[in-house]
Amino acid sequence: MTLVSFDVDVTTGDGRQVLDLKTQFGFFPPSSLVRQAGLPPKPHFTEAFDLRPATTQINMQEPKAHGRMKMIDEIDFCDPNGGEAALA
Repeated sequence: MTLVSFDVDVTTGDGRQVLDLKTQFGFFPPSSLVRQAGLPPKPHFTEAFDLRPATTQINMQEPKAHGRMKMIDEIDFCDPNGGEAALA
């Protein structure tokens, strides 16, 4: 099992900060995941699959990322109120 921690700092071409965070991810052998229960389902998460598109418009043209740097090519759901944690 390998756990990796790193800092992410994203800025625009003119120096504006877009994102600043610390994150982690792991590489796990299949044997370590055999008994993984996962997170319990919450109805408001599973109900999101039945939601219809909102009128919120997201400009997918800016910034003009392309190739391997284009990390978002589609948004399935956007809650402009910030979701359960009210992160708006």
